[in-house]
Amino acid sequence: MTVGEIGVAWVGVAPTADTMTAIGDTIHLAATVTDNSGTVLVGSSLVWSSDNSKVASVGVDGTVIARGAGTTTIVAAVGTKVARARVSVQQVAAAVKVNGDSAITIGDGDQLPLVARAVDARGFQMPARAATWQSGNRDLLGIDSLGVATAKAPGKTTVSATIGGITGSVPVTIVAVPASIELVAGSAQRALAGEALPQQLIVRILSKRGRAVPGASVRFRAEDGAGATDSSNVVSDSLGRARAHWTLGTIPGRQRLFVSVDHVDSALIVAAEAEPVAANTRVVQLGVHAGPAGTALADPAAIRLTDSTGRALADVPVSWAALDGGNVAGGAARTDSLGEARAKWTLGNAAGTQRLRVQIGSGRSVPPFIVTATANAGAPTAATIAAGDAQKGPVNAELAKPVVIKVADKLGNPVSGARVALSTQTGTLADSVVVTDSLGRAPLRWTLARTAGAQKLVAKVDGIPKPITIAATAVPGDPSNLTLSSDATSGAPGKPLAKPVVGIVTDDYDNPVANVPVVFSAKQGSVTPARIVTDAKGRVQTKWTLGATPGDQELSAVVKGQDVRGTFTVQAAAKPASKTSATTSKPTTTPKQAPSKKKTSTKRTQ
Repeated sequence: MTVGEIGVAWVGVAPTADTMTAIGDTIHLAATVTDNSGTVLVGSSLVWSSDNSKVASVGVDGTVIARGAGTTTIVAAVGTKVARARVSVQQVAAAVKVNGDSAITIGDGDQLPLVARAVDARGFQMPARAATWQSGNRDLLGIDSLGVATAKAPGKTTVSATIGGITGSVPVTIVAVPASIELVAGSAQRALAGEALPQQLIVRILSKRGRAVPGASVRFRAEDGAGATDSSNVVSDSLGRARAHWTLGTIPGRQRLFVSVDHVDSALIVAAEAEPVAANTRVVQLGVHAGPAGTALADPAAIRLTDSTGRALADVPVSWAALDGGNVAGGAARTDSLGEARAKWTLGNAAGTQRLRVQIGSGRSVPPFIVTATANAGAPTAATIAAGDAQKGPVNAELAKPVVIKVADKLGNPVSGARVALSTQTGTLADSVVVTDSLGRAPLRWTLARTAGAQKLVAKVDGIPKPITIAATAVPGDPSNLTLSSDATSGAPGKPLAKPVVGIVTDDYDNPVANVPVVFSAKQGSVTPARIVTDAKGRVQTKWTLGATPGDQELSAVVKGQDVRGTFTVQAAAKPASKTSATTSKPTTTPKQAPSKKKTSTKRTQ
């Protein structure tokens, strides 16, 4: 034992129990030390301690300070002698603090969890307890049983919380906070590159509940190369609207403008179309296109768009239209980074030059560009007689009109260069093989045979199995010969010849000539009829009544309008001669002679 502990018989503490109602409250414990005779010892070495310093701590002078809710034992010891005091800390609510008693600002449409805590007289928080919540204006601010506040409209109100009969409140300001940006006017505009859009851009700033937000700082920023607005920062008006005029950049294509405002995560993007300027736009066709008519080209139709300096113009709208049949599929709607655009082009059915119209931009500034392709005819599939069939012509003469063979493909396009082989058993041809021209036509000259009647020509086109047959009719030439004859070679004077006289008119090749008038005349006697038209076989016949004078009598005939004559002689006997003694007169004919001032004829015995 130390000197101060010698003679200590008893230690006491007063008060032996006490209660504190607030964290930080203090009480002072007094300790008494006595010896065996009860005499108070002064100067004893007291040692103070707390069983739970989290509830209360004690100083060397016996001062106890409340640290937290609960109960602890304070011990005063001198040597082996101890004394104890029971100390309780039981906080008593003196006030309620809502969110730390700070004024609350909440955005319109937002939700905010609130916290209410009771505090003791010294302002220390008490253990959490359920609070009863109340809004000062439920039209502006709603609050549920868990203390979650929901802003309904801009304005000012209060919110209060009650714990254990004690109520605390704080002011609440509800502000319209930008939550979204909408484009009111000026969308989908277009103008020439470098010029201002015709319509002003108008945007509106809205809160979460869709209310206009006035006084918001709205920023307009054009993308690089997309020009600029007349103001980069505009404050929204009482209707939440902000306005700006946008002048586009000089490069054609889509251009973008970004509209942003604080509290809104993403910017509003406004797009506009910068039209190419004709004076600064060049269009060229890429490649030469050709293919069979009615089929898709092997390579797509393509154009390249540049400015006057040769810089590629990318992202410029283009539209495609086939002008001569056919169609366009999968055409690029805009030029790529190289200024190029392509489209799959199926040609129309007609052979020849076909066109594809490409509209640049809206077409208001740059005129449409025409892409061309050559549509070739396919293989020969059909051959027809285009002209010259079923003609009639003189024998041994070329037909007046050429025979024309037309060759086409399956789509009806004329095929040039097709080989046509010709053969005929009647007449002659200038060529045995002809080739079709650019119109698919092959003209040929056909000289008919010498024999009158139906004639045939066969044409065979390479690649087409079925040949073509061309018909013609060879008609006799002009009358050249007139032959007179009769089965009766004599007769009685003044009496009709027993048999008619028959005349046959033929051309130079002995073809009977029909429908020509023949006029008979007799030096003696008479002829009935005297004028007759030849039949289909070139024949005429007449009855001859002999003259009254005995002897040789002559009948002559002439083809009217022609220098063709014939004569026939018989013997007129007073008494009919016997068959063995009769004189036979053979018919004669006069060949066609060249015309002269005085027509004459030479008879030749037939």
